[in-house]
Amino acid sequence: MQDTVPENFNLWVRKSIDLLGSQGKLMENESASDFLVGHAVPENEAIEIVLFIPIAFCRKLVPQVKWPHEYIEFENGNQIEKTYSENSRYRIIENEVNLYWKNNPKKEVILNVAGRSAEFKAINDLLLIGGRLEEIQIDKVLISRGG
Repeated sequence: MQDTVPENFNLWVRKSIDLLGSQGKLMENESASDFLVGHAVPENEAIEIVLFIPIAFCRKLVPQVKWPHEYIEFENGNQIEKTYSENSRYRIIENEVNLYWKNNPKKEVILNVAGRSAEFKAINDLLLIGGRLEEIQIDKVLISRGG
């Protein structure tokens, strides 16, 4: 993904929180990206939002969990470890999630967006068998890009 972030990215993130949190909760990632594109979010930006917004929501929802600072991208056969803090889109997403949380957040939207992440499902499964949030440690997310 290119480094230059479009000026309207934060606005698309805000719109996507509402759309994914209300209408997109059961969509697979590709369908969710297409759904956002159908609501005037550019395709590349929709992909980034669909990939990272559930992670940001989940991290905000359960901060007691030990979250990694890095994630791994596979792009055209190369494995690259990146930090969330160096991903300018993720930083904007995280900021918008924090703003959403401060502005009368809807529990349903939070659970629907966070629930899109594999981490949320894994945490929930661990809690159901008696695990405690403070004992849970999440592995690095693996993101596959390109052929």
